[in-house]
Amino acid sequence: MEDVPLAVHGSVQNRPTLPLSTTPSLGYLSTTVCPTAGVRSDAFSNVDIVAPSLQRSIIEAKAAALLRERHVKVDWSLRDRDILSLITAGSSVNVCKICNLIDHATQYCPLQSSVQVENSSSRSYSSSNLQSVDKQGRSRVFHEGREMCNNFNNPKGCYRKVCYLLHQCTKCRATGHGAATCRKSNSNVPVHSSTSSVSSKGNKLEKPNSG
Repeated sequence: MEDVPLAVHGSVQNRPTLPLSTTPSLGYLSTTVCPTAGVRSDAFSNVDIVAPSLQRSIIEAKAAALLRERHVKVDWSLRDRDILSLITAGSSVNVCKICNLIDHATQYCPLQSSVQVENSSSRSYSSSNLQSVDKQGRSRVFHEGREMCNNFNNPKGCYRKVCYLLHQCTKCRATGHGAATCRKSNSNVPVHSSTSSVSSKGNKLEKPNSG
């Protein structure tokens, strides 16, 4: 330390000076003054001083947890105050169900009209498709509340090892055959009879008497 002249009552006295890097201790505080880095505190144990990079990592981790646990996607263009309100314990998250943003409710979403039109058309198409045809586009037939197996009614038959659909003919409701081999559906095929020949009047033909 060096002595600096100090004027007291017209006289000059020498006063010791402290280096630039230190300041007098105030109670329990120990503060260091650095000309290039500003003020650094080593005694504020109850105050969290977080670097910007670490703070950004913490916010990203909280946003990732929010997406994983509540399926809410955080918009990083919003202020951190809004992100903090999302992760507050015990609070309900009011998120738009269409675009996953928190600056407006679902009923005020600008994409609501287009989504409604798309959903209504797809819903009507899917519901009509589910009620009328199966996955291969074949008509679905029901009997007594249960669906009949379209594979069973095809010429190749049902290929499933365990089939929970009804193995009944869609034409005559019989269980012994499918629609491909149903006699009612094949009405053009002549039916062969093994009975004896009958005359047009319904009487049996008699052989002429030779004697």
